[in-house]
Amino acid sequence: MADHLTEEEQIETIKQWLKDNFLMFFVPIIIAGLAYVGYGMWESNKEAEAASGSDAFRPIMAALENTNGPKIDDATAKTILAQSQTLSSDYGDTLYNDLSLLLKARVDVENKRLDDAASALQSVVQNGANDGVKAIAKARLAKVLIEQKKFDDALVLVSAVDNEAFKGTFTEIRGDIALAQGDMATANSQYKAALESLGPLDFQRRGILELKEKSTATSSVKASKANAEPENA
Repeated sequence: MADHLTEEEQIETIKQWLKDNFLMFFVPIIIAGLAYVGYGMWESNKEAEAASGSDAFRPIMAALENTNGPKIDDATAKTILAQSQTLSSDYGDTLYNDLSLLLKARVDVENKRLDDAASALQSVVQNGANDGVKAIAKARLAKVLIEQKKFDDALVLVSAVDNEAFKGTFTEIRGDIALAQGDMATANSQYKAALESLGPLDFQRRGILELKEKSTATSSVKASKANAEPENA
């Protein structure tokens, strides 16, 4: 898959986050994050459920710690798939389940199981624990739909920005959709808008977006010249 650099960055971000916030910090941070976005403090039974969910997620974390390179290895993939089933059936309304489904979708994408990836991501879009994880799932699902050439469905997902932090990401994906459809002018305008939304520290994303913007600008100019030639003949 040529255009999954953003997903690779997100996998590395999850791995680093898990490494930096080991189990002793994991549950309190999740609870605080949910409270911050308006969910309030969980009741005692929810806290117990989250603590149990952390045990089910522990094998995934351990496997990710031993993963090298951008691609998830077979052993780690098997752990993710097995534990995601447990988390979905027993801890479906926890953030641990959301994280496992995001990782499962990544495994499915790498193995060309796009329908399975779309199903996992759709579950997070509909039932995710907070707006942030739902936005991540929307972005990834849109990319899967692009690969499936379901451009209208992908555009619906990223046409509105519910989370301002994902404005640039959604704008870039709208550019990807236009690019896949051969609309270079629209793709270029979306990439320009995405570039303008970046913060000063988004060095890696800026480089990728600049390449996209330049390539579509060149293609757009060539297309305009080609369309004009018959009229000038």
